[in-house]
Amino acid sequence: MKKLLLVVVMAVSGFFAKAQSYTFSQTTGTYADLPSPFILSQPGWDGMSSYNVLIPFQFELGGTTESMLGIGGNSEIGFQFGMRGISALLAELEDRNQSANPSTIGYKLTGTPGQQILKMEWKNAGTSNGGSEFANMQVWLYEGSNIIELHYGPSSLPSSGFLYFPQQAPTVGLALSTSSSTFTVSGIFLQGNPAAATAVTVTNANTFPTLAAPPASGTIYRFTPSNVTGLSGKLPENTLAFHPNPATDFITIKGLQTESKGAHLIVTDMAGRTMMSETIPANGRINIEKLAKGIYLARITANGSSFTKRLIKQ
Repeated sequence: MKKLLLVVVMAVSGFFAKAQSYTFSQTTGTYADLPSPFILSQPGWDGMSSYNVLIPFQFELGGTTESMLGIGGNSEIGFQFGMRGISALLAELEDRNQSANPSTIGYKLTGTPGQQILKMEWKNAGTSNGGSEFANMQVWLYEGSNIIELHYGPSSLPSSGFLYFPQQAPTVGLALSTSSSTFTVSGIFLQGNPAAATAVTVTNANTFPTLAAPPASGTIYRFTPSNVTGLSGKLPENTLAFHPNPATDFITIKGLQTESKGAHLIVTDMAGRTMMSETIPANGRINIEKLAKGIYLARITANGSSFTKRLIKQ
């Protein structure tokens, strides 16, 4: 995965996200390393290293469903071959080569199906500047709500400099679409004091707002999609369920109100390929005989909103 802000220049085709806005909020909390994460990185990794991860649930960025992401040594999460993504710092990180406290890039899936969080982590990462500089941070992706959180841990980083190429200062935000014809990015980025950051929406921009310094340990930045409203009050997450699950021939969708006319079910495999697309009848009963045995993501859409749960076919 190349740098998000460089791939704009290098891309041969453009990708444009569906229109979707985000609400930015900021809080603080105790930072904790991920317990027993799956380690992706190899010794000697650097800012050009990248690792692909299959997203184990349906996740949308900017209104578009993503099935795969790339975790970069440059503190970014990339989608669509780097055409869009999440920038946690846009800094050149690397292995510190400390055997007692390894520098790692990894991830962990927490929670129960329907309410899972995919957490990516850069742990004790050094920088291309060398010396005593280091960083700890995580990016969390929430199932169902599509909320994105950036969690910052202990670090010792400069406020500016070539480490943050090309912006020369910490770049934090969401690149939601890029254009290869104009070499520009549209999205939402943070600026100013990292303890009281403000969000700025940019459209077809080739320069971006930056923070005055790296966020302090315990800082949490949250980006909430504008359409996160549960399911318009008619499809509450805590009552929606597939019965039975695991299933063999039929499922019945429980908790789907009869007034939710036009409700639709889309079933995708774990690679994001659509395997079924059905209008949900009034009785909520769906035939799944044609599905092969396996684990799927079943997405219900109704009343202008959506919710995703895991479905197991036996």
